[in-house]
Order: sequence, then structure tokens, then C-alpha cells
Amino acid sequence: MTTRNPTNPPAQQLVDGKLGAAASGETYAILNPATGQEIGRAPDSTAEDMDAAIAAARKAFDETDWSTDVALRIRCLRQLHQALLDNAEALRELTTAEVGAPAFLVAGPQFDTPVETLKWTIDLAESFEWERDLGVGVTMGISSRRTVRREAVGV
Repeated sequence: MTTRNPTNPPAQQLVDGKLGAAASGETYAILNPATGQEIGRAPDSTAEDMDAAIAAARKAFDETDWSTDVALRIRCLRQLHQALLDNAEALRELTTAEVGAPAFLVAGPQFDTPVETLKWTIDLAESFEWERDLGVGVTMGISSRRTVRREAVGV
């Protein structure tokens, strides 16, 4: 067994806003396909972990304004995008080490293009017409203002 580099972070997963180990406490090795050497460890998540993650996502969707707070979602996505840019070189190296992607693919579809696409998606979300006033409508003789609101789907 290869000793894990002490500078690597512990094997954790993010569930309900908290970083932690898999419910079982188990991890598995992440291997560099070119060398076979261990480059890190990942939590060996179980069905229990999956159920907890789904429950947390459902709770956030149903009990908070996450699905309708466009400004918050855009701010979080911009932070993610900036973190990807700030750590791009290390992430490119990790992509090469973890999945064996050659540099020309990392500079394209394996890293750079998805990061650029994330920015495009954020810009689209910011300019998207999430709400539209349809004016006053009459149904069964009752007048009321009609508004169409679009919100995130799924968790």
C-alpha cells in the first residue's frame, strides 16, 4: 500500500453543507493510471450516504429559497468558477494524474472548455427572464394579475 501524501486533504464528501467521511468510514485509493501510484483517497460512499445527500438536497429545495434565489445561485456559481480559474494549473495536473488525460485534452474538453462553459451558463442564468408579468387576466369573471415564474428543477 502506498502511503498517502500528508499534504493531500482527507477523504471527505460534502453533504448538507458539511464535509465529512463516508458513513462507513471507508475510503478507496485514487491511482495515477500512468504509474499505478496512489495520488489520493476518496470516501467510499454507501447507499446511506446517498440517501443523506438526497435528503439534504430535497430539504434545501423544499425548505429554503435556494431554488428561487437567483442572485445567491449566481454568486455561488461565480465563486466556483473563480476557484476553478484560481486553481486551474493544479486542477489540470490532477486531471492528467487522475484520469490520464494528455495536456492537449486538458487544455480543451477535459478542463478548459467545461470551465468556459460554466461561465457562459452563469451569464445566461443572470440574463435569463426568470419572471414574466403577463398582465391582468380574467378567469370565471375574476380579475387577477398573472405572473409566470421559472425556477430551478431537481435537486
